Amino acid sequence: MDAEEAAVWALCDELLAPGMEVGDESYAAAVKVLGEQRVFEVASTVGYYTTLSAILKTFGVQPPPGEAPPIPPPARL
Repeated sequence: MDAEEAAVWALCDELLAPGMEVGDESYAAAVKVLGEQRVFEVASTVGYYTTLSAILKTFGVQPPPGEAPPIPPPARL
């Protein structure tokens, strides 16, 4: 994994953790490698897909009849 991939991975890891907060050190490290514009783009993309996921789950959106889900549903406990 190169420096850019590692920066994106670390940024996404913090954004997707409970609390969805990026620490000052992680933010500064990401900006150093990616630049502020690309950090914004990563955060925006993660936010968009997180919101989309919540909407799809809320309304129980399923694949069209006869099509398997692209990701198997998690096992219920």
